[in-house]
Amino acid sequence: GLKAGNPFHCTLYQSGIMLFEQHPFEFQLDSAISEKTSTTNRLGLAQSFYKAACDCATDENFETAMFLLHQSTELSCTELLKSRLGYKSNTHSLRRLFALSENITESITELFPSSTEEEARLFDMLQRAYVDVRYKEDYAVAPDDVFTLTDRVSELLNRIEELCGVEDMETDDTISEEEDTIPD
Repeated sequence: GLKAGNPFHCTLYQSGIMLFEQHPFEFQLDSAISEKTSTTNRLGLAQSFYKAACDCATDENFETAMFLLHQSTELSCTELLKSRLGYKSNTHSLRRLFALSENITESITELFPSSTEEEARLFDMLQRAYVDVRYKEDYAVAPDDVFTLTDRVSELLNRIEELCGVEDMETDDTISEEEDTIPD
């Protein structure tokens, strides 16, 4: 459980009370949790979700793009928590993941401030995309919202990669309305 970053086992190891110990052993929590190869692979997958979202947005498949942006955000935040805190989260809630990430840095939540109605609406769209895209029959998203969120998720990935010590993952596939015109 500890080597896998299981939340229960990590909490128990860090703050539990030893009731019985037959053979003493020394366990290095930091080295067991923060394997750079695993982090690179997981962030690479988050990057793949992001690139697929960009492709979908370019092809005007905005609903799928939103789902993939959520997946990229979720996976990168989950990996940040695992690599920096040893906590393996199993939630799909970006709200919860962002709150947990604030224990490491506030630079994540700065990208999604929710300080205005518009900012809150954008974050809520990304948060709800995981469920709404799949189950809400009348789900639709405006292209402008997808492009705005694509830019923010790109920056989020860059920040998380930096915090995890991963280099050269390239999130240069950011799309903007200036680059791609969408027929009305």
